Amino acid sequence: NDPESIDIFDLALKKEIVTPPLYHPGDLIEFVITVYNQGTMTAANIQVADYLPPGYSYNAGANSGWDATTAPTYYYTIPGSLAPGASTSVSFFANVEFVQQTAENYTNYGEISGATDENGGPVTDADSTPDGDPTNDGDAIDDELNDKGDEDDHDLAGIDLLEEFVAPCPMDCEIQCQGQVNVSLDQMCMAVITP
Repeated sequence: NDPESIDIFDLALKKEIVTPPLYHPGDLIEFVITVYNQGTMTAANIQVADYLPPGYSYNAGANSGWDATTAPTYYYTIPGSLAPGASTSVSFFANVEFVQQTAENYTNYGEISGATDENGGPVTDADSTPDGDPTNDGDAIDDELNDKGDEDDHDLAGIDLLEEFVAPCPMDCEIQCQGQVNVSLDQMCMAVITP
């Protein structure tokens, strides 16, 4: 009885923001995309996609190796191969923009868009379908690598608009109160009260 090994190709992806808050318009944020090989086969030619929403702008100078020809979708091919049980990470940089403050505008998705076996041959992932389509993966569960209802080859990272985002003052930050007290706001929208 000589048990045969079963070849399983299974990659997963996690995306996170590593730049600490608070975030102001114009700030450069670093997203880290990590690819995990959960299978028994070595993977190669791993390509990841970043689907940049309107709340961020691409920073070409900070994103060496990223392909911007299909913006606002950006692609990066991870060099070399990824052995079973190993992981590898790549950074993606974007500047925060001041747009309509909805979670959708500040939620950034990433996905494994392609991969091969170590010889460059085609493979089928055990629990997801790598592609460059952000609309066909269902609802992502943040940082989940094993949930059967969530294609684990994509993930999201975003700003908490209530806790982490500092919006600019919409006017000149000067507010005049009636009576004997003047209130003005400084550039950080902090109140300054003077008699």
